[in-house]
Parts: sequence; C-alpha cells; structure tokens
Amino acid sequence: MSSSLVGRTLGAYEIVELIGQGGMATVYKGFQKSVGRHVAIKVLPPHPGLNEQFITRFELEAKTIGALQHPHILPLYDYGRDDDILYLVMAYVDGGSLEERIKQGPMDVHEVDKLLKEVASALDYAHRKGIIHRDIKPGNILLDSEGHALLADFGIVKMVGGEGNLTGSGVIGTPAYMAPEQAQGMDIDHHVDIYALGVVVYEMLTGHQPYNAETPMKILLKHISDPVPNVLQARRDLPPALGDVMDRVLAKEPQLRYQSAVEFAEDFSRAVGGHETHASATRPQAHPAATVSGPTLQQTSPQQPATVIVQSSTWNNPVVLMAMFGIIAVVVVVVAV
Repeated sequence: MSSSLVGRTLGAYEIVELIGQGGMATVYKGFQKSVGRHVAIKVLPPHPGLNEQFITRFELEAKTIGALQHPHILPLYDYGRDDDILYLVMAYVDGGSLEERIKQGPMDVHEVDKLLKEVASALDYAHRKGIIHRDIKPGNILLDSEGHALLADFGIVKMVGGEGNLTGSGVIGTPAYMAPEQAQGMDIDHHVDIYALGVVVYEMLTGHQPYNAETPMKILLKHISDPVPNVLQARRDLPPALGDVMDRVLAKEPQLRYQSAVEFAEDFSRAVGGHETHASATRPQAHPAATVSGPTLQQTSPQQPATVIVQSSTWNNPVVLMAMFGIIAVVVVVVAV
C-alpha cells in the first residue's frame, strides 16, 4: 500500500502522514478533529470482496484489543471499514520504539529493570484475560515522551480456548523471539510470551539477540536445540545473579521458566539489587539439547521437505508455522507494523 491515503479521511480521522509500512499493514498519523488529538491509524492492505469470516475475525481482534485497559498497553480507540479498507485507530506516541533504543547500544541495567517491570505488568494483565500476545519484540514496545513502555500490536492475539478462536490454526511469531515449543508448532500458552520477553531483555542488556544465523530456519533451530547463551560472557559488568535469571527465563522447557512475567521482573530486580534470586535458589541442571519430535528440521531436501518461503530481506519478521502431515512448514511473511 502506498502513501496515497495521505489527505484522505477514514471515518472521523484525517490521514496526515505515513509513519511506517509493511506487508501486513500500513501505519499513518491521523487527526481526530472532534477532540483535537493526533492518533495512529493502522490500515490493513485492501481486501477486495471481503468475506464475512475475515471481517468477523478482524472485528473480534479489534474488540479484544479494545478490551485491554492497562497503563502500559497501547490503547485502541476505534476501528472501522471504508469500502475495502479495514483500519484500527490507536493512541499516537512519539517516543519511538524499544527497537530504536536498543540500536543505540546496550542499556543500563536500571533502565532495563524499569521497562521490564512495565512490560511485565502489561503482559500479566493480558494473560489474566486469557490473551497471549505471541509476538513480543522490541518493535512492538513503544516508548512515550516520558520514557514509559507501551506494549503494542495485539492484532495477532488469539483467545485461549472458547468459541472466540477465529484467528486460525497458524502459529504466529518472529523467529528471533520464538520459544522452542512455538517454533515446533506445538500447543502454546503464556510461557511463549515470557520466553520472548526474556529474549528482549537479553537484547536490551547486550545489544544483540541470543541466537543469530544466516536463515530464519537456522534461527528457529537454535532456539530449539542450542544451549542458552551466557549473558555474563556477552557482557561482563552485569550482576552475577543475572546469569541464573536469564537462564531460567530462556529455559527450553516451559515449566522450567518463570510462571509469570512479573515473577521474572521481580527476580531481575533482585539480581540488580544484589539480592539472592529465586532462579539461583532453584537452579536447574545444565540444559541438554532439546529433542525435536518427529522429522528433524533441516535445510530443504527430498527426504526432509521443510518449506521456507522468504518474502522480506529481514529475519525479524512474523512467521506462520503449520504442521502438515508430520512436516513443519515454515512460511516467513513481512513484518506487521
């Protein structure tokens, strides 16, 4: 979608300028004249001949986002449809994203501690509502003018159980932040968000992600089978207790991780303050390489037909994993903004 919507009006909102663009959505800065405020408008790509199932799914997800009322969740004001255009209207924040902040270099542990507490409280709130974010990453954590965190982009959330599950059977996430069970297309719960938050914190502390590789498939394999990198080796001025905290939050097995995001944040604070952590007191055995059940994920070959479709030059993009006939098919699509 181009910037041709600039100058147009969608519902009560005048499109002022283009903010960001991706394959799954385009974000504009808009103006709501009735209350005199700027807003962020997320416009989905045109869908000629919208079917009722797609509209129902869109409306469900919009209402799900709108029901989340928390100081550190980006609020949804409105949603609508203009011919074949579907859009979400959200609060406009001008402090950039955590992704942009990380590009400036490793962050002070006290700054990490503050932002972690804010994001963790937002995540736990959503989890209590039965909602899994599924795509926690620095680009989905916005910063307001006071430097406070706002967790954004719940547009791909999936209600846990119930008849409201209309978002399909695909597993959505970003390779660099995906928990091992999510990467394997297994059943997931809130532990995938806690794992992803751990990856984000690792990146905040070190300036880089824990696992890097040449392809999205290889990154997924590292999350599944490689040992948890030692954050204390990546950055030697960190409090020693943070090693056990990061090992626990990034554990391969969900039950070995923290049981809530706030529990992780509280243990992180203990480590920063020089106190004994729960992770140190309950340190698990050294992590063995995880075993992948079923066919081993490898490069595409006649014997191991794992399909990888890449539509973007970056690896930090959502992926859809589908278990088909015992084969894990990985489809990498462009990032949603």
